[in-house]
Amino acid sequence: KKGTEDTLATKAKVIRDFRQGGYVTLEGYIIHEQKPGHYLFRDSSDTVRFMAPRSAFRGQVYQASEKVRVSGRVYGKADETFMKVSRIDRP
Repeated sequence: KKGTEDTLATKAKVIRDFRQGGYVTLEGYIIHEQKPGHYLFRDSSDTVRFMAPRSAFRGQVYQASEKVRVSGRVYGKADETFMKVSRIDRP
């Protein structure tokens, strides 16, 4: 089940202090695929890395200029923060 942390989209900068495994949703842009399954995401506050299986994209392809909503769990702290994304949609 999702907790109250996921009621609204959060900012990337804020998740650096989230609890391990906390479920969050971010809205912004997938700006770069670093290697297969590893991406760089940016919103108005910061940039964060995320991992996502192809199934999270649900057959869609997104350009760097298209706004997306990513949902998943937060791991790591400070500059080592990353997400394991389970769902990617258009906002």
